[in-house]
Amino acid sequence: DGLVSLKVEDRIVAAERGEIQWVNYGISGIPVFQLSRFAAIACDKKESCKAVIDLMPDFTEELCCRMLTKRKRLGGHKIAEEFFIGLFHKKIGIMLLKLTGIPFALPVSRISDRQLQKLTGLCKKMEITITGTNSYDNAQTCTGGIKTSEINSEMQSKIVPGLYFAGEITDVDGCCGGYNLQWAWSSGYVAGLHAAKG
Repeated sequence: DGLVSLKVEDRIVAAERGEIQWVNYGISGIPVFQLSRFAAIACDKKESCKAVIDLMPDFTEELCCRMLTKRKRLGGHKIAEEFFIGLFHKKIGIMLLKLTGIPFALPVSRISDRQLQKLTGLCKKMEITITGTNSYDNAQTCTGGIKTSEINSEMQSKIVPGLYFAGEITDVDGCCGGYNLQWAWSSGYVAGLHAAKG
């Protein structure tokens, strides 16, 4: 469980908490899905966009540092590769060690205070530059489309009479949890009902 904040042009525009998945092309999971519309828009505008990940959102930075210091003291006989066992998945621990430049075989007792500070910083505020979103073929939903201001309550175009819209062709995208499917069904029903009468 982590907190992902999306920073566009050095300003946090949205944040979501939940299970983060680390995949070969970047990051995924429900929090990432929720934020992806903002990332897609920022990338389309060529704005700087970063995901800021807090792997320990229930800890302050000070508390996180104290906890890692205690782990060092109690697990000094272990090697660095084992430092995060029981706290994070092994692959996340390895990633943190690589980013900090700590050799996997280094005894935990020899991890310096400076390295612990760096680990703390990564646990609380890991920044990942967003260069794009996954392809359309892998999309859960899409952002953009016909503006709702150009559609009446019957889902008919205000510009082209007799033309009806439904689902993702409109500029409506919701949170994860079935809202996009519900919009597709409901708008499709309304559009179909009124188109059949026309």
